[in-house]
Amino acid sequence: MLTPQSCSIPVSASFPEHRCVLTPTVLEGARVRLEPASLAHAKDLFTLAHADLAAAQEIFRYMPMGPFENVSEFSALLQQLISVSETVLPFVIIDKGSGGKVAGSVCFLQICPEHRRLEVGSIWLGPQFQRTYVGTEANYLLLKHAFDHLKMHRVEWKCDSLNSRSRAAAERLGYTYEGRFRNHMVIRKRGAPDRTRHTDYLSIVNEEWPTVEKSLLNKLARPL
Repeated sequence: MLTPQSCSIPVSASFPEHRCVLTPTVLEGARVRLEPASLAHAKDLFTLAHADLAAAQEIFRYMPMGPFENVSEFSALLQQLISVSETVLPFVIIDKGSGGKVAGSVCFLQICPEHRRLEVGSIWLGPQFQRTYVGTEANYLLLKHAFDHLKMHRVEWKCDSLNSRSRAAAERLGYTYEGRFRNHMVIRKRGAPDRTRHTDYLSIVNEEWPTVEKSLLNKLARPL
C-alpha cells in the first residue's frame, strides 16, 4: 500500500523526459477493439443505447446527459466530444467476439499532460455486453495505453455517489476509493427536477499499475 511518505516527491525532483502525444489511436485487444469515435458511429451507438426505453434510462441514469430523442441529438453530443480533442478522447468499444458489433462507448476525459493525469469516464455498454469480458478488456486497454504509452502518473474514475454499480466496477478493476466531493455539481436533465450530485473519486497511480495489470490479465485469462 502506498503511504504519504512513499508517494512524496521533492519539488526539485525532475521526471524523465517523455512527450505525451494525445492523438486518436486504435487500441487492439484479443477480443475487444477501441476505435476513435466518429460521427459514422453515431447511428450504431444510438441504436444500441436506445434499444428500448428501460435500457436507455438505465444506461444514462447517472450521467449528466441522455437519454436522447433521436440520432441527430446524439450526434450533436458526439461531435462536441470529438471537437474538444485537447482534453477529451472518445472511443467506441467494438466486441470482436461477436463479429465486430458496437458494444458501447468510453472516453479519456480531463486530460492533463502537464501533470500526467487523465480520467476514464462516460463509459457505458449495451445491455447484452454488460457483465462480460468486454468491459474488463476495454478498461485494460485504456489503462495500459495511459500508463505504458502516455506515461501517466494517475488515472481517475469519478461516479455519482448513488451509482454503487459504477464504484464497485471501478474497485473490481483495481481503482482505490479516495473520497467523496459533496455537492459537487447540479444535474439538470430533461423531464426531471434538478438534483445536487455528490461525486465519488477513485484512482490508480503509476506505482500501482504493475500489480493492477497482473490482476486484470488474470481476470481476462479466465474461461468465459
